Amino acid sequence: MAYGEDGSLMMRYLMLAGVLVTAMVELTPVAQVAAKPFVGISQARIDNQGGMPRMLINEQPVLPIIFWFNIETSTNYLKLHQDPQVKLAAQAGIHIYGLLLHFPRAADGINIDFTAAEKYLDTFIQVDPQAVFFLRAFPSPTAAWKDWKAVSPDEMMVFADGTSVAPHISIASDYFARSFRKETTRIVSHFESSRYANRMLGYHLGGPEFEMFPPGYTEKGPDYSLASQRLFRKWLAEKYPTDEALGKAWGDPKATLAQAEIPRPEKGRFPMRSMGDGSPIKVFYNIPGEQAWVDYSDYYSDLVASRVIDWARTVKQASGGRKLNMFCQGYIFEIGGSFSGHFALDKVLSCPEVDVLMSPVSYAVRQLGEPAGFMSPVDSISARGKLWLSEDDTRTAFIELKDAPAWYRAWFEPPIRPQPYDKLARDLHDTQAMLERNLGMTFAHRAGIWWCDLPGAGAFQHADLWRMLEERKKIYQKIYDRPKPYRPEVAVIVDERSRFSVHSDWDMFSRSLGMLRNQCDLSGAAVGYYLLEDLISGVVPRCKVYLFPNAFQLSDAQITAIRGRLEREGATAIWNYAAGYLGPKGPDPVRMEALTGIKIAVNDGPATSKGVGLLAGGNLGSLNFKPRFVVNDLAAEPLGRYRSDDAVSSARKQVGKMRSIYLGEVGVSAAALGRLFKSAGVHLWTEDGSVIATDGRFLMIHTGQAGLKPIGVPKGVKITPITGKIERREDHTIYVHFEKGDTFWFSLTR
Repeated sequence: MAYGEDGSLMMRYLMLAGVLVTAMVELTPVAQVAAKPFVGISQARIDNQGGMPRMLINEQPVLPIIFWFNIETSTNYLKLHQDPQVKLAAQAGIHIYGLLLHFPRAADGINIDFTAAEKYLDTFIQVDPQAVFFLRAFPSPTAAWKDWKAVSPDEMMVFADGTSVAPHISIASDYFARSFRKETTRIVSHFESSRYANRMLGYHLGGPEFEMFPPGYTEKGPDYSLASQRLFRKWLAEKYPTDEALGKAWGDPKATLAQAEIPRPEKGRFPMRSMGDGSPIKVFYNIPGEQAWVDYSDYYSDLVASRVIDWARTVKQASGGRKLNMFCQGYIFEIGGSFSGHFALDKVLSCPEVDVLMSPVSYAVRQLGEPAGFMSPVDSISARGKLWLSEDDTRTAFIELKDAPAWYRAWFEPPIRPQPYDKLARDLHDTQAMLERNLGMTFAHRAGIWWCDLPGAGAFQHADLWRMLEERKKIYQKIYDRPKPYRPEVAVIVDERSRFSVHSDWDMFSRSLGMLRNQCDLSGAAVGYYLLEDLISGVVPRCKVYLFPNAFQLSDAQITAIRGRLEREGATAIWNYAAGYLGPKGPDPVRMEALTGIKIAVNDGPATSKGVGLLAGGNLGSLNFKPRFVVNDLAAEPLGRYRSDDAVSSARKQVGKMRSIYLGEVGVSAAALGRLFKSAGVHLWTEDGSVIATDGRFLMIHTGQAGLKPIGVPKGVKITPITGKIERREDHTIYVHFEKGDTFWFSLTR
């Protein structure tokens, strides 16, 4: 399934902002709960055992398998849907509950009223005496605060047209930063000194928006508040030492650091949407004329990362270093726009105080037969010793819409057109199949997961779901008992900084990152997702194939380091579109040859290609991007030709010890990627578009198509079904019958 061409995925994010999640984990089997007194949590941390992040509670490893219930429903529905699910969770060994709590000011506008929040905690404890919590909190200033009237309008968000999201304070505001830090300290300190202290696992913070991108930015663009303007100028002064340096970079001799403005959008840019009407799509900002957009995008991600780091340190200080923190951050594969604020993940991962990062499962591809990928480069997060948590708010067959809050019901009722990812599962089989697929992806990539009853309307109220979870978590327990990092054969290497140079808010983002991730997950190969910095520093493990979807803006040192590693390993590199095109002095196709070893030139014209040679029979790309690149290297073997003029769009070449494959189009299919991977010696478990997840000890396969499917098994590997049935074996292939949507598990041994 493709992304919504009208940008509706981003609109849905904005609808979700502020109402999503937090977490929960396994402590003791329910059979032991009655026999053992409640011990509680004195210390929680994330360790990095054997190169794999693990959650430790009281220095004991705990599976990061989680449940969350939305308490923002009526009291009647809390009892109707909360209690049965909490009981089922406890029976499955789940005793840590995530919930969103509000902490209103008392009547004096100064003190915090914790009464309602503590009442909610008590309702969980009454049902499960072993309950512990990961609290999600809103420490942002509100109109109920005594000093709110004194807040200057300069601190409030405003769009280019003068409208605002009112009353919404800017994340750039100094008042916001001070108040958020102070309020977080008060909330954490209260619980850590209360009777709930040993029931607190951690604190999930965010603000002014929980998912850490500016509200309304996909519809109206950046935050033009005076608070942000001031901070942007301060940031520029740290990058550019003089007015002359700024003027040269921006191509404006009149530009000064004291008067530099946040750039204004051209007419028709917002709301973000596909520009795929057949006319050429402008991919990059024009330099130097639009360098201000590159700088603003860099500034905003740096700002968001700085806030996250500050809040992580605040939680650690207020809890005496005993409890965890969690943030939404690093949605590199999922959200459009160069200025979303999510492209400084490397900075966040470098902070030792940060514990857990999270996002929902990809909304764009979460239906039956789809891959439900990660929004972030999850394997860099794990390799850097942080825990990634996926929120699984699958629209199960058991959600009772009549009991859901109005904001949730509205997604399924006119006049809003339900998006494909909002469809309710048909029945128990489909619900369980999607949940099992998501568990398989989680286990392979060494992440965590929570089951999220987002509407608080019984999403997980079927006992069979919890029995399945209790069985499947045994697979992860074996991994936890003998921790080893994920070792894929294919590494997708994403570059955050290249995002700042991309003008195409929707099309280039969705096809070079989001849709490419989806196709990789359907290729049949074991694929990992990493940051470019981690490839250069050696964090990324050795792989057979390295795929670079957006390595557009590289320094000379980066090109040298990347080429050096690929040459040393004799690896295969797959380069996408404008690899290496942008450098310190602007665009230059000669830099592309320095990176890829293939001679490439700019030759604008109609795009879309047909595959030839190894990729014969398939289409490569579907949109007309500008610039268009052609391969003019006679030593390179053509893999694709533009339909309009037969120019070579894609090719491969042996470059020293490196095998180099260049794809000039964006949007290559899973089948084409599978052929490229296989030609480089990568093992394909399936070749029919099924979803696979494996770490060498288990294999999970999820499919949207029924039939007898061949599954390739590597030499020396013994495969045994955990679920499903092997119909027959032939050499290194087994055949398994799948019904539509089945998810089957296998044990792998050598």
